[in-house]
Amino acid sequence: MLLPGKIELWALGDVLGGLLRAGVSGTLSLIESKGRRVGTTHHVHLVGGLPAAVLSDGPRLGEVLSESGALPARAVNAAIERQAGGDTRLLGELLQELVVAPQSSIAEGVRRQTKARVDRLFSLGEASLRFHATAMEGTVLASLSRAARTVRPLEASEFLYGRPRRRSGPPAEGPRRENDLALLGLGSQASKDEIRQAFRRLVHQHHPDRAGDEAERRHKNAIVARLAAAYSRLTATAS
Repeated sequence: MLLPGKIELWALGDVLGGLLRAGVSGTLSLIESKGRRVGTTHHVHLVGGLPAAVLSDGPRLGEVLSESGALPARAVNAAIERQAGGDTRLLGELLQELVVAPQSSIAEGVRRQTKARVDRLFSLGEASLRFHATAMEGTVLASLSRAARTVRPLEASEFLYGRPRRRSGPPAEGPRRENDLALLGLGSQASKDEIRQAFRRLVHQHHPDRAGDEAERRHKNAIVARLAAAYSRLTATAS
């Protein structure tokens, strides 16, 4: 499919929907083209048109895993220190070595991170687009495609349904922020610290590991994904 050269990212759903229908695999790069972050690039790795890993702003995998209670914070910090020391392995790979972390826990953390980062992309403003069907050069970008091979990609219902389209016009920012705060049980004047505390409390309350069966686990996964998306949007703008 032909990609537009530049779009307002609130309409990213049009592009992602087209790539999903085409069933493409590769990396979609979005380069911010206005504002104070001109030139900042975000990468979405797609498998069959579905996002499987994202290199962008938003929660780091260590934050997702420690805040959800999936892994102890000390193990996450130890893995991050190894990366800072030059270890080029993915955080999940390091965690498996340090704490024999279940691959399922890490994979679910990657999916929550991917969902939150995709959600955040829709609020970034204007960007130019590039699509790379072949592997991109660079250690960081190689790790992106490697991460994508370890997890189940997002479903269309997780990243595409309900998104604004060109035909419907841009979303109203006020109602969306109010809805996100309401999901976290907060009022319109909530501070960033209050948002963070509410997010951690609710993720702990609805953690999938507390599920009694597979149906309840899927339900809790969906709740945590919505919480992570709201938290990501709110902390991008909260004071």
